Amino acid sequence: MLRRTLASAIAIAAIGIISASPASADAAARINCSSTDDLDGGQPTTTSMGCAGSVMDSSAASSPSHGPGSKEPPPPPCAEETVLSYHAPAFAAPSTQQPQQYDVRMMICPNGVPAIGPVPVAPISIVPVSPAVSTRALVDQARKNMNLPLPQMVMTPAVDATQLVSLPIWLQLQPSSWVSKSATVSAGGVSLTMAAVPVSAVWSMGDGTSVTCPGPGTPYPVEKPKDPVAGSPSCGHTYTAPSESLPQGSYPVSVVVRWKVNWSTTTGLSGAEPDLTAVSSTRLRVAEIQALVTKVGS
Repeated sequence: MLRRTLASAIAIAAIGIISASPASADAAARINCSSTDDLDGGQPTTTSMGCAGSVMDSSAASSPSHGPGSKEPPPPPCAEETVLSYHAPAFAAPSTQQPQQYDVRMMICPNGVPAIGPVPVAPISIVPVSPAVSTRALVDQARKNMNLPLPQMVMTPAVDATQLVSLPIWLQLQPSSWVSKSATVSAGGVSLTMAAVPVSAVWSMGDGTSVTCPGPGTPYPVEKPKDPVAGSPSCGHTYTAPSESLPQGSYPVSVVVRWKVNWSTTTGLSGAEPDLTAVSSTRLRVAEIQALVTKVGS
């Protein structure tokens, strides 16, 4: 009995020494927890020491703890931080609200701990969507804005002079009324340009005839022509009857200039429109010269 008690005391003392050092935990796990003695007649006697419990206790003692009795403070918690603030425009906010500020937030954690929560959002520019643009509306507006000049008549003999039967009249328009014109209109980020080019002048002479001229007409020569009664090479008319029997004693004369119209847009569309016209009018008095024969023969 004395021998068993002594063996047990020796084993308990050895395990206590090893368990006191965390670095010796593995050694404690390898200790044969049974002691054998041959003090009782050479017969082995085994004593169980509960070593497994001793090893588990030493491991628990070496692990850090953040409980109430721990000396090490717990790490600070993660927190939300605002990484971007911006004001939403009125058109992007609900119709019942004014423009307001919005924040983009993310979860920030200390000491390199991975973030928990939403991923930061990259801001995207908000561009207002323009309403659909009607090309027809742009074309109509451009036509209204096309300020075409009125034809300015020039005649030889002059407009306010009395014309003569059988005497050719040179018809002409001032160069300033025969020029190309353009107008540009824009809406919804689209621009449309309309161009008008004069292509013909149609003269109505009041005696049932009309004269179509491909251009503004030819000016009467500054120097006296060889044939003073020659007609215009490009645009002219000769009356065959006087106007004295007509209302107001004159012929109603008008000229219509026709303009070819084309348009194009900044989006690549193009097209043609019906001709535009500009009109001017006047009245011409035409007389007939009577030859008086006073003597026949020698």
